[in-house]
Amino acid sequence: MPSLKLIKISFVFCLLALSLNGFSQGFQTSKYKKEYNPYFSFGKFERGVNSDILAKKLDRLEKKDKSSWSLQDSMQFAEITLLTNNVKLSQYYLNVLLKNHPKYIQIIHLHLLNAYIQYDFETIDRIIKNNYVRPKNTFDDFFIAILNAQKLKYLQGSNVENIFDFSQAELKENKKGSVAYQRNIITPLNSAKKVLEYFVMYIHKDDPIIGQCFNEMGLILEEHVSLNQAYIAYSIARIYDKKDKSILENVKRIKAKHVLQNYNTPNFRKYFPRIEYWRFDYEMLKEKIIFEKNDTIQKYIPKIINEEKELIHVPFPFDAFIPIGIFFLFLIIIIFTKTKKNK
Repeated sequence: MPSLKLIKISFVFCLLALSLNGFSQGFQTSKYKKEYNPYFSFGKFERGVNSDILAKKLDRLEKKDKSSWSLQDSMQFAEITLLTNNVKLSQYYLNVLLKNHPKYIQIIHLHLLNAYIQYDFETIDRIIKNNYVRPKNTFDDFFIAILNAQKLKYLQGSNVENIFDFSQAELKENKKGSVAYQRNIITPLNSAKKVLEYFVMYIHKDDPIIGQCFNEMGLILEEHVSLNQAYIAYSIARIYDKKDKSILENVKRIKAKHVLQNYNTPNFRKYFPRIEYWRFDYEMLKEKIIFEKNDTIQKYIPKIINEEKELIHVPFPFDAFIPIGIFFLFLIIIIFTKTKKNK
């Protein structure tokens, strides 16, 4: 029969082994290094709006008399019709809105975007000349740059480079974390991101101009900010322009740099999700609304006969059963051994 001292030592070793095992599992480190980048990062791009949300908004607007629509109601309808690719109807409402509110910047932006989708250069030129307030920030500069690039590409029939003005990014004073770095690199990148978020919301087909914009962002990010963010930019550029081989080369190069730096390549779909087929089809939404209006079948929640029994709540995690069980086992052995000795 093992001695009491031996049993105690074995018990302590078992507890230590279990503790070390749990500790190592909880703090297991990845083989990849984490890139340090507090300066710039992409968020998740909104690619359109969920069909059910659009349907509810349309339904709410249709319940109101159009003569009582507010400016925001009309703006929302123009936006929804553009989101559902009904560009002509959206254009009609935007024309009326722009006539009544010629300097309203949200109407101007949406109208220009509508014209961009239709390659309507005449409308773009007219709005910029008559309605657009002179750009006073980088967002407006970049917004107009995309419009001009599309027209130039259409007229020339070739790729357009340097759509965005990142010329200040190469200044020697742009040391990471400095005021110049923030002003000349990060601020323009944030403006470019906001402009592209706006275009991405509405444009889901191939678009070499949007692709080139993301590619240009990738070049600046790769050189001055972050390999991870550059990879995301190049990957999105590839989605919008699969024919440009230089974008593909950029994707390959950045992946190779990730391997050399031992960085984990990010999943760009986390930032740029896929779009479901027919998700934003206008006619489908209208048919769905009409069907729901004409549907006379009473909706009810079915009663569940065999409901699941409520689970017993345990005040501690199930993982604790093993060490507790071992503890009680050794306790029984100790008591049993002690009892034997007393006899």
